Amino acid sequence: MPDWLLTVRDICIFRRGPQDLPHAPQLMLGVLVLGTVFDVAVGALMLDRAGALTESLVSSGFSAAVMYALLRLRQRGSRFVQAFLAQLSCGLALSMLLLPLLWIMGPPPASPDALTPMHGLIALAILSVMLWLLAVNSHIFRHALDVPPMVAFFVATLWMISQRALSTVLFGDGAGG
Repeated sequence: MPDWLLTVRDICIFRRGPQDLPHAPQLMLGVLVLGTVFDVAVGALMLDRAGALTESLVSSGFSAAVMYALLRLRQRGSRFVQAFLAQLSCGLALSMLLLPLLWIMGPPPASPDALTPMHGLIALAILSVMLWLLAVNSHIFRHALDVPPMVAFFVATLWMISQRALSTVLFGDGAGG
């Protein structure tokens, strides 16, 4: 397994930080392309979403802009490639955990009466992965921005809410993110 994948795993389990990734713009772009392909495939196959490519590109652009702006504000712009690579890689890894859960859940039931206990368990698992992603992003922001954990958690939470709000405004209520 390549060293950067081991580092991504370690970031996802809070053993290392984005500073442990290589400063590799080509790798960052490769992961961005891979993540976009993954988003489009999931959007088209699982969620029946025709605008998945546009939505993925807008989401990635928003994430890059937020990361760049925050790093510049903290005068740590040189950390952008590693921090954004960490965010992209960890987001992709955790999204891959969501894929089987989404596949098992299938399309949303037409009415609340059609919900089963299995839907509840899967929704709880999806929520757990989303909270883990929030914690990982907080961990990345903490290391990249050199801020206390609570500040990083606040930044990560605002970032996730803003990203979701942007997707909802631009792509509607069914937008992913």
